Amino acid sequence: MGVNFSYHFIPQLALDTGLGLSLTGWRLGGRMRFNFLTGDWTPFLGGGAAFASGFGDQAIDAQSGTEKAKIKVLASPFAQVAGGVNYTGTEGFSFTATTGYSFLLKDHNTTFVSGSPQAYADVKPIYDGGLILSVAFGYAF
Repeated sequence: MGVNFSYHFIPQLALDTGLGLSLTGWRLGGRMRFNFLTGDWTPFLGGGAAFASGFGDQAIDAQSGTEKAKIKVLASPFAQVAGGVNYTGTEGFSFTATTGYSFLLKDHNTTFVSGSPQAYADVKPIYDGGLILSVAFGYAF
């Protein structure tokens, strides 16, 4: 869940920015995107970075099957590569569908607090980055 903005320097090059809430806390990011076509619809490739706030000292509940654990989610930087399709209408309305991968740029961004170590081991990979799937509607200028 979030808010996205795009700025097209030229038809082939755009900067996408976003702010939203994720499993890793508040997330702020930016991505440079190369558009292959100059029409309203274009496939694209891009790369960028994001920073997630974590949840500070607040422990959150994690569950795997019947096992439960308490974990802390720490602030963390990510890099991402992505591809997708973008539509930008003449009035500025935009639609972007994206898939890609997000890479955690530090050793770990979670810590085990209490409960089942196995539950922690099972859910830890969810916070380490992974597949990106997103759909965004907005205004491009």
